[in-house]
Amino acid sequence: MRKTNKSDLAHELENLVGSVPNIPPFDHSATVLIRDGMSLVQSFDVKRMSTFGDLAKSYIMQVQSCFRFTGKVVDVFDRYDIEHSIKSAEPVEYKGTNHSQVFRYRCSCALCSLFQVLVSTEQMWFLTGSTSSLRDCRRYIPIHELNKSLSPLLAKILPAVHALTGCDTTSAIFGFGKKTVFKLIRKSPSKFTNLQNFDKIDFSTSLSVARELISSLYDPKDKFVSSHVDLN
Repeated sequence: MRKTNKSDLAHELENLVGSVPNIPPFDHSATVLIRDGMSLVQSFDVKRMSTFGDLAKSYIMQVQSCFRFTGKVVDVFDRYDIEHSIKSAEPVEYKGTNHSQVFRYRCSCALCSLFQVLVSTEQMWFLTGSTSSLRDCRRYIPIHELNKSLSPLLAKILPAVHALTGCDTTSAIFGFGKKTVFKLIRKSPSKFTNLQNFDKIDFSTSLSVARELISSLYDPKDKFVSSHVDLN
């Protein structure tokens, strides 16, 4: 299966509204902190831990420290229960090597899915970047501003587009990265209206809708719109 650089999509979204090194003052009691649980666990210095109890203590202490600036902490752990997926294939790919690999990534999918949950949320900030990198430093992206900058239709089709063009459970499209895909749907979102209900339509319809998106990538000028055989 083919992997893609998912963070390219995050960069494209960030470019629309920019980012800040610190968020403005806020009411801690009315704030919820949502974190990538697996990324947090991977950040621990396991060399200093001899048992799972040590790991649990470090985790609890880390969670407790967060309540100095938030009223609730929610740690979300990814699950990959699909047999044939990018994540399930990685252990097989790296099996037999004589070294360990730690994968760190931005959750672009989280960015995509956040646009529809801002019903009663005044502000939503997405923390990204690394503390050890000057180029990719820690910063906050204002999701509430990003939501305003995107058209309602574009915000609704973005999760389906991200899933179809390469994520943790689907293979990437050959020859096209996230930047190209985002530019395509941003230029003409109305062309992909059916993608906003992608999770609710039947299989045959979803296949046809997905084909429209993929065909537009390989045939942006619709030269072969009448025949997918010619396009192939």
